Amino acid sequence: MSNRLVDGLQFDFSIYPNPSRGLVYLNFPNKISGRIEIQARNLEGKVLVSTSVSEHESVLELASLASGVYFVKALQDNGKSSVHKIILE
Repeated sequence: MSNRLVDGLQFDFSIYPNPSRGLVYLNFPNKISGRIEIQARNLEGKVLVSTSVSEHESVLELASLASGVYFVKALQDNGKSSVHKIILE
């Protein structure tokens, strides 16, 4: 079963390791144009961590969050987005 949930306008990225102890790596296989907003949300949809990146590979620090299941959403300026489920140990 895939951990990636896709919105109507999509692009792809990978997130690892999963499960994680708090430090996760984001890899965008295609060229990034502009900035990408990254959000970590809880199961209720509340944004707990938000940052923006412009690099092909980025690091997201989630160690301040409690163990559990979260969703990491990447949103481009052009409206394309992609969501991955991540488990924090």
